[in-house]
Amino acid sequence: LIEVLDDKTLNMCGKNEFDLSASYFESRCKTVARETLRKHLNTVMARWGAKTSDRMFTCFKADKADIANSRYVRNWIPFNACAVNDYADIHHVAYLVNVFPPPTLVKAAKGKETEFDEDVYSLSCLVQFIFRSAIRKGEKIKLYLPSARMRGLLFRFLDGEFDYE
Repeated sequence: LIEVLDDKTLNMCGKNEFDLSASYFESRCKTVARETLRKHLNTVMARWGAKTSDRMFTCFKADKADIANSRYVRNWIPFNACAVNDYADIHHVAYLVNVFPPPTLVKAAKGKETEFDEDVYSLSCLVQFIFRSAIRKGEKIKLYLPSARMRGLLFRFLDGEFDYE
């Protein structure tokens, strides 16, 4: 039900492990990264013919104004917002972040009976965001996921690599 955009040019901005993470946007390349993602978001949504009422995207809140510009600001949803049914009619989704758990969470979990899995944390944020869309009604969606790390986690999840017993 999920068609993940496979475009080397549009996914180039997320090719490295830490690209599109919060620290990535705080670095010296933040202006270029935001501009690139704004252009790519425009390109993807135009290619898909996504109407305003049928698209949503996420990025870090601090980057929203630059990436959304005035064109997509109403389509922005926080990547960590609680699951709601408000977006169950959306078929065009862009997940423009590479999520890592807060260091305080990792530190708090250290030394406990189970190990904290950063990949599972990141994947759970992604899956929850995706399931806000029309997929929750069993409908097909198109997903722009430029982070190679996040794409890899999604494909591993879909291939059954994660065990949740």
